[in-house]
Amino acid sequence: MNRFPWLVRIAAFAIIFTVLNLLYLEVSTLHGTYPPTTTVALSFVSGLLLGAVVGFTSTMLPLSKAARLAVLWAALFVIQFFADLIEGAFFTTTVSTAAIFLGGTLIGVVISLAESAAAVSIFKPRIPVQDFGTSLRGFFAHRRSVSWLVIVIVASVAYFPVYFTFGAIVSPIVLPYYTNPSNGLNLAIPSLQTLVMVELLRGFLFVGALIPLLATLKASNRARFLSLASLFFVAGALIPFITNTSLPLFLKSVHGLEILADSIVYAAILAYLFRIPRPSSRLECTQTKA
Repeated sequence: MNRFPWLVRIAAFAIIFTVLNLLYLEVSTLHGTYPPTTTVALSFVSGLLLGAVVGFTSTMLPLSKAARLAVLWAALFVIQFFADLIEGAFFTTTVSTAAIFLGGTLIGVVISLAESAAAVSIFKPRIPVQDFGTSLRGFFAHRRSVSWLVIVIVASVAYFPVYFTFGAIVSPIVLPYYTNPSNGLNLAIPSLQTLVMVELLRGFLFVGALIPLLATLKASNRARFLSLASLFFVAGALIPFITNTSLPLFLKSVHGLEILADSIVYAAILAYLFRIPRPSSRLECTQTKA
């Protein structure tokens, strides 16, 4: 498939995504009903965007097909489905029962697995394949276990202040949509204590799902940042906003800008904390003299 141009591969992924999304909308209770033509068009546009993101990421994962599938699936499932389901259970009245939550989770598992399989098949690594275990050990070998534990905790907890800061900025604009039941949007505002717990949980889920990706992604620190930011924004927010026409455009636009800011700042934090270490200047001088 590598012999085909990049845009052709993205289009191929978009076609697969469109089929998957139409199936998802048939069985999901989280979206409204759309005109068929609009549904297909919005799904295809979403597929193009996600294809560009997962394609960019997949080409930087020099792993076997099975390992790449697992790494991409973990990231997509949590960012695209599970984290949003958890938030939806507290910020909407739609995810109102355990059965709905479990059903949405199961659908998310299947859809994200199929998306990951499509990405693995269509977008090949640009460098020779490496052993997954060896890549993990090599990445984590440059710090002590205690240091990594601190980094994981800091990276997970850091999500809440980022989320809360930008949420507070847009809250005067979006709160009327949540507090007025007559809007018919099925939105809700949880208590502050619940909000803190939910977003801390989402932070730990994001980090846990992304650790295999961060440890095996063979790219510059800048490319790692771009990959993370685009995954957070496109998979976690933009695609749900595009395909869900039940929310007002203005509300989606404001939340879109909010989540874009969240994605950029939080991706920068993760990219910094899990950055690729550079040799010290002393070591470089020694190697140069040798």
